[in-house]
Amino acid sequence: MTLPPKSRRSPPGVDPERNWDPRSRGVIPPEIWVEIGKGPYGGPLRAKAHIRLRHRKYRYLAWRHGSKKCEFYLGTIKIHAPQRSSPAKRPSPAPRSGAGPRKRGKK
Repeated sequence: MTLPPKSRRSPPGVDPERNWDPRSRGVIPPEIWVEIGKGPYGGPLRAKAHIRLRHRKYRYLAWRHGSKKCEFYLGTIKIHAPQRSSPAKRPSPAPRSGAGPRKRGKK
């Protein structure tokens, strides 16, 4: 017996903090076109493409060729923001209680 899929409890709404539409910020991204072959009269056949991020790090150029999805890997994003703690400035771990070599029990 199969059950019907569960419905969402609340309809998806627009969260102003998670609004990633660049047009709402006053930035209009350029149109990117990819040549996918030759047209019926020998001219170039093009498809509209967009840049896609995966896991906030890996950048792909994605487009559709008919019903098929195509991607081209562009590389990783360089993170220029300072990290939480640099390895050189990392504080030393807290001292253990009973400083000295660890004592082991007799066998």
